[in-house]
Amino acid sequence: MCIPIVLTFNSGFVKQATVVMYSALKNAKVTTKYHFYLFSYDLTSDDLQFIKNALSIFEQKFTIEHVMIGTQDYENIPLIGWYGKETNFRLLAPKLLPHVEKFLYLDCDILVLDDLCDLFETDITDKAYAACSEKRQFQWFLNPVANMQFYNRFKFFDLVGIDIMDEHTHYTNSGVMLINNKYWIEKRYTDRAFDFIYKYKANECYNYPDQEALNVLAIQDGLDSRVYLSWKYNIMRDFSQLDCTNPHTKIIIRSLYLENDISNEFVPVIIHFTDGLPKPWRFDKKNMHYVDLYYEYAKLINWDIRNNIKYLEHGKFYTRKEVRFKKLFKKSIKAIMPYGLLKLYRKFKNK
Repeated sequence: MCIPIVLTFNSGFVKQATVVMYSALKNAKVTTKYHFYLFSYDLTSDDLQFIKNALSIFEQKFTIEHVMIGTQDYENIPLIGWYGKETNFRLLAPKLLPHVEKFLYLDCDILVLDDLCDLFETDITDKAYAACSEKRQFQWFLNPVANMQFYNRFKFFDLVGIDIMDEHTHYTNSGVMLINNKYWIEKRYTDRAFDFIYKYKANECYNYPDQEALNVLAIQDGLDSRVYLSWKYNIMRDFSQLDCTNPHTKIIIRSLYLENDISNEFVPVIIHFTDGLPKPWRFDKKNMHYVDLYYEYAKLINWDIRNNIKYLEHGKFYTRKEVRFKKLFKKSIKAIMPYGLLKLYRKFKNK
């Protein structure tokens, strides 16, 4: 089976996208092949060569097609919040891939830990898409940033007249989606989504442009317009209870809303490094929620993250070299400073 997969990113996210593809290929069955559609506006020939070189050991298991976003399409996409325009490229799929009936969309901040055939074979006939619900036990409130995002989401959906806490209107995450392209074309999803984005782009509570739009469109189309996937296809770190020491551990997630998933155990297929916690390539979070596993995959594509990420110390972020220099400086001070001066130094430092 050859599975079409769409990734959308810019030249600055080439390595992250490559990690996604590498992990998918490494954990695919022998009979599974992937055709990657790379949606981008600024990918260079060097970027594409890096990707092909990194994935070369799987040369019989994949093909790559670079789908260039035209200048007019790029300029027409609004820039909202901290997200780049690339997050909305998936909405252009009906226009750019009219010959593809359905495809998988994957964000570039994930790891694929198992074969994707079962996910792709999900029946989405007469459905807009399949995705995972975010209505889980509210650990948002353990994180101040996520707490604000959660509050803004409530406020925004109240503005558009939708109760996302209603048991029939589950809010879905757009980071992993099985998209029915035929449905999107028939229902004018691209035009409707961009109309919605333009209408609310100035709203301060509009945090996730494509995700909010796709949720609203699906709810407007009726309760049966989506398929809710098992959470194993989109394990979001800030929602999960997991044993980070074992990359293939079983995960138990308890939901307050979906009775059939309460205390359901499963092995994760996709790990999603969502915004509730720092991305693994930005800040060091050793032994936390699959970050170490992400580092291992990064090494496999010759991406040395640890020399570039920053470490949190006393409320400030430092590079690895800066941390080493600080430690060396402290050791040097202790080695050469008389005991009396050392006491004064510590007293002054703690003020």
